[in-house]
Amino acid sequence: FLPRAVLDGIQRNPYAAWEWGMVERVAGNYDRAAGIHQLASNAFEEIGDKPRAVICRLDRGLDLAAGLNEDSGRKGVSGDVTKVKEILETAIQATVNTEGRDIELLQRVVAKEGEARVALSGVLWESKDKAAAESQFGEACGRLD
Repeated sequence: FLPRAVLDGIQRNPYAAWEWGMVERVAGNYDRAAGIHQLASNAFEEIGDKPRAVICRLDRGLDLAAGLNEDSGRKGVSGDVTKVKEILETAIQATVNTEGRDIELLQRVVAKEGEARVALSGVLWESKDKAAAESQFGEACGRLD
């Protein structure tokens, strides 16, 4: 989906890719944003930066959740509620073992996790799974407290 030179650039500077994914989300290109965030996550993993890799995974789930209403009539991952739930749940679970000495970065992980839990709560609520939605929302509030 991207030229080789761009993929090489993502490997060399995953920070720029992460921001590029955010720009794509703001522009409403949710599937593209999710793909870029996945590539950035992989690049962060390769350099051993687990906290940023996890944040990118969470951002991928947020991208796809944002695209659910917009893409309901289109094909693509963001139109698949089950897949979006799975991606968000997996990304949220990845926050459990995230460690580091950069306190501000770990605070960003927790904040992004809260954001992802709220998004998952919304997806679950719309899927009529209200008990799970309330559980995720309550967990988000507890973690952010």
